[in-house]
Amino acid sequence: MANEVQEERRRLQTFRDKVLPTVLAAVIVSALGNIYLVWDAVNDHDNALRQVVIGGSYMSLRDAIQRIDHRVSGLEKDLKTSNKRLDKITGY
Repeated sequence: MANEVQEERRRLQTFRDKVLPTVLAAVIVSALGNIYLVWDAVNDHDNALRQVVIGGSYMSLRDAIQRIDHRVSGLEKDLKTSNKRLDKITGY
């Protein structure tokens, strides 16, 4: 049991120290790299509509932020799951 606890702690620590920051950085860089502000001034030059293009699809800036937030929430859930597994193993 002690080995299981140590192994789970090591995996959790690796996740926190290496995997999570790398994944978050990749999500942010990917999002910034794929977000392009475009002005739709074809129909109305005075009231150009700002839109965001992500992966070839148009969406509002709010939707883009929600998509990024959803990805980060998924990573947080994974971290909580690892914490619960560690608590179950250690009996806390």
